[in-house]
Amino acid sequence: MPPRFARWPVRHHQPRRSFTEERMSTAVLDPSVATSYYIDAPKPGLYRDVAFDTYRRWAAANHSTLKHFQKSALHARYAMLNPEPQTEAQAIGHAIHVAILEPERFAKSFDVMPYLGKRQSSIVRAEEDKYRKERPEITFLDVADHKLCLALRDATWAHPAAKEILSSPGVNELSAVWNDRETGVVCKGRQDRFGSWGGWPTLVDLKSTEDASRGAFSRSIHKYGYDQQAACYLDGFDVLSPFEGDRRYVLLAVEKAPPYAIAVYELDQDSIAAGRRKYRAHLEEYARCLESGQWPGLGDGADLISLPSYALKDEEHY
Repeated sequence: MPPRFARWPVRHHQPRRSFTEERMSTAVLDPSVATSYYIDAPKPGLYRDVAFDTYRRWAAANHSTLKHFQKSALHARYAMLNPEPQTEAQAIGHAIHVAILEPERFAKSFDVMPYLGKRQSSIVRAEEDKYRKERPEITFLDVADHKLCLALRDATWAHPAAKEILSSPGVNELSAVWNDRETGVVCKGRQDRFGSWGGWPTLVDLKSTEDASRGAFSRSIHKYGYDQQAACYLDGFDVLSPFEGDRRYVLLAVEKAPPYAIAVYELDQDSIAAGRRKYRAHLEEYARCLESGQWPGLGDGADLISLPSYALKDEEHY
């Protein structure tokens, strides 16, 4: 069944209040914290050509929000109300994504900042700012970062499986909005690529990493919750476009240092099921917090605590 990329009509569930609308608990957070960063998410559907900053501001739950519930609802709430600006590492990550997924756009939209002098000089920094303002359509990178983007692009496209996936019919940077079937919560996701691979609808996630080997990257999947992200996005696509069968979820693991090794992994169904159990628990807690206006922290009482099991085992030697 070939994939479709139009904005599919969907049945609208009655959503719960978004976190920009529900009352804040003064016992949990300072109610003066501004929520003007967020804007209403669009109607459920798939959206192309949405700027990442616009997507980030959509008031909806996503993997980045839900992962904070692993610590507590209070931590998740704080992260929502205090969105961090894009870091330099994230900016480079975006450039890497464009270089690999859309090489032609990278060539037109990214360039090396010419050497105008030593940056310790305020005059030189002012000249750089002026140079950027005169070319708003270009994102400027330093020489090393630009070379890294090109090296990763070439390495990825030289990998047979990666090239086949990226060359297959599909769209990049696809933003999705849906209402969760069970809770009614408005959710969102941004898929690096959605297309067809081997005749199957396939969601592709590009991950830069220090170590793309099977064992190391398997640990990264667990550490960073890629399994939860996969399950959440697959469920969202199923809401928007039900599919009889399993969509494939592929991770392109790209090493950021020479020799720029590339690995292609399809996440298995057991891992996706495990991710689904975890993200569903977080999403259901999120829904309860929206309903009650309470975002509990690490507990109000006093608990016993002990050394971790490995430390207690070490004590056996004494």
